Amino acid sequence: MARALRLTIALTISLVLPSAGTLRVVLAAPPGESTRLVPHFTAGDTLRYQIDLRTSTVTQATGPIVDPEGASQLERSVNAVVRLEVIGVEPEATGGARVHLRTTYEKVSASSKSDAFDPQEDAIEKQYRQLEGRSIEFTLEADGSLSEIKGLKDVLADESTAGAVREWLMSLTAGAVLPKQGIAIGEKWSAEKPIEGAPLAGLAWRTESTYLRNEPCLAGAMTKQATAMEATPEKECAVILTKFEMVDRHGSGDPTPPEYLRNSLRTTGKWMGSGESLTSISLRAGMVVSLTQTGSEDLDFTVAAADTPSKIHYVGRVKTQSQITLLPPAAPQP
Repeated sequence: MARALRLTIALTISLVLPSAGTLRVVLAAPPGESTRLVPHFTAGDTLRYQIDLRTSTVTQATGPIVDPEGASQLERSVNAVVRLEVIGVEPEATGGARVHLRTTYEKVSASSKSDAFDPQEDAIEKQYRQLEGRSIEFTLEADGSLSEIKGLKDVLADESTAGAVREWLMSLTAGAVLPKQGIAIGEKWSAEKPIEGAPLAGLAWRTESTYLRNEPCLAGAMTKQATAMEATPEKECAVILTKFEMVDRHGSGDPTPPEYLRNSLRTTGKWMGSGESLTSISLRAGMVVSLTQTGSEDLDFTVAAADTPSKIHYVGRVKTQSQITLLPPAAPQP
């Protein structure tokens, strides 16, 4: 159960503007001038972000093999400062580019509080702290997907924690997964992204995003090329509101995922979730300046052995809050 919840948390903190899945653009009003919010990368660019995540989990399990001393309430906080460096840019014939990036975790801290001792939680906190000083290299493809991720498995053995880190990386380059034809103020678009690894098959995140308005960005330059922006009025950001909910696309059949069936298990129940995020993206640089997201999930499902009467029933709620903020450039060293 702990693995399933940690995976859910990793999925929830993602900026749900998926690079894969079905994307549908719906005009809510006659569009004005369209804007393509594509990140403008140049080799040598460096940006620094503050990442803050808080999760609250309440669960209850009943069954023949449930640990009576196991934690039922857990609160976790993760805080990090990451440096994003552009190693190189490869233009493509289609007009896009493959961008090679390096993320270095300058500072990382993690803490948790629960109603019972959980040795697994101590191990996860240690994995997060081990990120400090480590670097991860990856490639941002022209379609907004990530590839050639190097260094992540060397630091994080827990797959769900590694998944959370991958979602952070996607969030920092959110502009790369917006509609390629550009968007106008008042325009809406929707998408769906399947949820992998959940105990119930057919679950997906459905999102609806709206380009709300333009407004002044947060204080601080967006890239090293724009450090002079402090002295100019050109600091506008596009503000995008995304609302998301979990939907069940499986239908009325057996909701047991294949990996559970292979282990002679059956699952039944419900898993629901919803939330929203507000993202500011620089009109000039195409980079995320800030992202605030809240979400909650309610779960009520049973895992049963196919050939015995044994089963475990899980009920719980997961709440998350996350904030990503672009930091002003560091003062030059003498």
